[in-house]
Amino acid sequence: MILIKFVCMFSLILWLGAVVFFSFVVAPCLFSSLGSELAGKSLGKIFPIYYALGTVFGLLLFLGTGLWAWMEDEWSWNLLLSLTTCAVMLGANLYAGYEISPKIREIKLKLASEIPHEKDLFQGEFNRLHRHSVILNGVVLLLGLAFTVFLVLRI
Repeated sequence: MILIKFVCMFSLILWLGAVVFFSFVVAPCLFSSLGSELAGKSLGKIFPIYYALGTVFGLLLFLGTGLWAWMEDEWSWNLLLSLTTCAVMLGANLYAGYEISPKIREIKLKLASEIPHEKDLFQGEFNRLHRHSVILNGVVLLLGLAFTVFLVLRI
């Protein structure tokens, strides 16, 4: 049982730590020191790893939470909120990483190669998708903080 609790807490800590570090340290530092074009290329290399780690941590957290409840035979409101919160976090990560991020990569390629009058159209789509990605990342962070409260109340 201790191992399951450890896996849940460790996964949550690593996931939230990655979101905070990436959002508030890595991305701003890259943009301020490399400029938009090079920072964007660098982030394009980081994003697949970032979302893969989020998926692994999210699955471990969800499965660990479910196992924790099953082993203690405890199906409280706290547990249901925890599982639902984790499922939404994982869904937001999966959607941003495997639906939005590939579309952003495609648009960036089009922006680099298309004729000038079509760049505005692609830039608008890039901005829209980027905004959705940032919102989903914020959802993961805020719900992760809520999950932390649920976890503390359950221990």
